[in-house]
Amino acid sequence: MEENFVDFKCPYCGEMASFPETAAGRVQKCPHCPESLLVPAEPSEFGGKLPASVATPRLQLRRFQAADWKPLLELMSDEALLKYVPWHPLEETEVERWIEHDREVRLMQEQDFFLGIELTAESQFIGLAALHFRDENRQAGFTLIIHPKFQRQGFGLETCGGLLAFVFSGLNLHRVNVACDSRNEAGRKMLDKAGLRREGEFVKESLVKGEWINHVWYAALGEEYNAWPEERKKGVLNL
Repeated sequence: MEENFVDFKCPYCGEMASFPETAAGRVQKCPHCPESLLVPAEPSEFGGKLPASVATPRLQLRRFQAADWKPLLELMSDEALLKYVPWHPLEETEVERWIEHDREVRLMQEQDFFLGIELTAESQFIGLAALHFRDENRQAGFTLIIHPKFQRQGFGLETCGGLLAFVFSGLNLHRVNVACDSRNEAGRKMLDKAGLRREGEFVKESLVKGEWINHVWYAALGEEYNAWPEERKKGVLNL
């Protein structure tokens, strides 16, 4: 059987692109430029742009900036803050190299994609989120860290809402699943409140920092998210 194709222009470089119909509604890499784009599900002259950032009532989730190095160093040098994530403390030169390298990373073309969490009213960097893509970019997970000074103020929950808008409304992903260290009670409560479904606990699933830990897995499908009432969705995409 002959396969049908979707033809359209890249919204970034303007060149014509062609993908099989099976790719409709999915993110693909442009064959002519470094960007990724959303293959239109309906006939369209241009493909869809991917979100550059997302705004919530109090926050902006956006790419790292050069000025973020100092607050990012505060986060990534705090061993206690990194207790429940598989990351090790970093030194100043490592953080500077990280920010420099991150400028070249393209959305959904690397294993991890990082977003800084900025308190909009004060233009203050208060945390970071990492998106992990898998299954040919149909699924994603995320990890987030909030600076201790800004914890217990609902910013983690608000960030979750922004990330769900980013991946479901912006990237049209099929599923999000998140692994939470079972010892992290605050993290589990946050994911419950965010509306993710608890799917089970895997006993001694991962060796993290020399210790076998349990992970509690949470998930949501794109179709479930799309059925939520609009007032429950927190996140405005910026293209």
